[in-house]
Amino acid sequence: MVDKGKAEGKQEGIEEGIEKGIEKGIEKGIQEGIQEGIRKGIKTTLEIRFGFIPATIDQALKSISSSERMEELFKLSVTASSMSEFLMELENHTPPNIE
Repeated sequence: MVDKGKAEGKQEGIEEGIEKGIEKGIEKGIQEGIQEGIRKGIKTTLEIRFGFIPATIDQALKSISSSERMEELFKLSVTASSMSEFLMELENHTPPNIE
């Protein structure tokens, strides 16, 4: 009887762990999808407004994990008076790429 209880408890623990892992994976996937959508929005806006996107922008945007920072940059892509202004703000607040 005790062994059966242990086995059931172990099985419940495994199932709970799997469920939590799936939930975290879904949350991470949603967050990454949101980030990718904002990143594409920034690039599209800059291309429409200024006609080009420097190659460094994509890599810099990919290094940003904060949704708040991405939203700030999206707003800046709409309001910046020049690509130089956008790049300066991006470089000032983007961590260096450490390899």
